[in-house]
Amino acid sequence: MNKLTVQSRIIRCCDISWLSFKMLMLLLFMGSCTWEEITPVKIPVSEEKDFLDAEYTLNSLDKFSAPHWKTADYRIIPMTDLVTKQVDGTDGILNTSGTYNGLADFNKGNTPNLTLKAAYDDDNIYVVIAWDDISFDPSQLRWVYDGPADPLKSGANTAGWTSQGSDDKLMIGFDMGNNKKDVWEWSLALSEPLGYAIDMIDDGGLKTDTGDKLFIRNTTGTDYRSGPKYEWDGVEQQLERMTGGFTILDPGFYLLNTMPFTGDVANGDALYQLECAECHGIKGDGEGFTWATKVPVNIPGVYNRLSRGAFDPILGNISHGGSGHWVKLSEVEKNDVIARIRGFAGVPGYYLEDPAQATSDVFAYSNVQLAKINSLAKNEEGYRVMFKRALDTGSNEDIVFAPGNVYNFEIRLADHDGLNYIGAISEKLIVRSKP
Repeated sequence: MNKLTVQSRIIRCCDISWLSFKMLMLLLFMGSCTWEEITPVKIPVSEEKDFLDAEYTLNSLDKFSAPHWKTADYRIIPMTDLVTKQVDGTDGILNTSGTYNGLADFNKGNTPNLTLKAAYDDDNIYVVIAWDDISFDPSQLRWVYDGPADPLKSGANTAGWTSQGSDDKLMIGFDMGNNKKDVWEWSLALSEPLGYAIDMIDDGGLKTDTGDKLFIRNTTGTDYRSGPKYEWDGVEQQLERMTGGFTILDPGFYLLNTMPFTGDVANGDALYQLECAECHGIKGDGEGFTWATKVPVNIPGVYNRLSRGAFDPILGNISHGGSGHWVKLSEVEKNDVIARIRGFAGVPGYYLEDPAQATSDVFAYSNVQLAKINSLAKNEEGYRVMFKRALDTGSNEDIVFAPGNVYNFEIRLADHDGLNYIGAISEKLIVRSKP
């Protein structure tokens, strides 16, 4: 045997001996240790509960995209009819009962799928509410001249100015005891643009909390036939919300930048019937008696997106088949016809106050894009609304939220209605103790 062969065998024997030694030590180690089962990390998952569960969190919550909302437990509210078959009997108020038959009318009879989530931090409580409503209804008592009749108010006078339509609403009321409720209302017409809720108290009658309102009735008088006092002044309605974020308000539905409403609407109607109705229809529906243009001027919001100055270059352009009728009018007559067109499309029934000029304790904002709402398009995503309020505002008009307590509340939804509601009246919010 040569020297190289002997050396190789020695190396292999050493390798085997070292391997055996390691195996022996491993067996001894295993025999002397107690093994504990490794607990897998639990990934948070949202769970449905039979109450609204508000957990404490240190994370930011005031955006829909906040991570907490992805895993927060949720409550799906079983919906019932609360108020139905109510029609406003006041003269001049028309077509405001969109959910007259309750659930059968709401969302065109489709399930609203009302879902709530809640949470709180050291300073505020947050409630996120989502529901399905396939139509946008952003107008509240808009001014319409010689407008449509109300099918639920037979014989009602529709001549002249009337106040028509109602918006989509959400109301949540927390029981304060002593027959009092702290009520927060999200209104697509009156509160959403400014990023607030309408903060109210119900102590036998519903009224807004102390302080200036966010909205003011746009009227020249005291009844619902007086007509509009203001219209849009043509300046883009930019607004920096107190809740954060920049928005632009659609002048077809919202008034922030105002000027006096001008023009003789009755004279404008006479001129319209003489010069425009043969193509655009007596009622502005596009069904002219000589030539049906299929270009209506009575669609809510559309022609009120035009400033006064924008009408002349559009209606006087040769591409407009009726330009010959338009250009022969005097400036005063044009102004009167514009007033009539505004009366077809509807002038916003309220104007808004800048948040700096009004007060509210409850912030509220949604997923609605306010720059240009298409009221004829489907609301494919439905509504998502977030309420944010201090746990304790220091006001005796507001409920105090404290960890470890249970609160009774009711919730209501309205679809194009100011009188009839669906919802639930016996729900519970549990504010969990801090961990």
